[in-house]
Amino acid sequence: MEKISKKESFKNENLVKEKKEEIKKKLEEWKEEINAERLTVFMIDECHLLWGDVEGYLWGRTDIRVEIPIVNQKERQTYYGALDYRSKTFIVKRYDTANTKSIMDFLNY
Repeated sequence: MEKISKKESFKNENLVKEKKEEIKKKLEEWKEEINAERLTVFMIDECHLLWGDVEGYLWGRTDIRVEIPIVNQKERQTYYGALDYRSKTFIVKRYDTANTKSIMDFLNY
């Protein structure tokens, strides 16, 4: 019996490939400024933890258990995270809600 895996029908492989190439090109163009620390590039994402739905929403190394204290277990928590491309430093901050104010606060942080 063959294992069946889910395929995301909304994902356009050609668009994903084009975007990856665009990002690679930009990073190569900015390489000198990034290395000279005149330009900082962050890869940013957000995560929404819901009561009873914590599994599957974390990014982390597979060989290290990731534990996040959940303050409001019966509600929703939002985390914004960013990876500094040059230093490989990861920044994460918790917010009560996901909205423009939270996003702007995180970007300023």
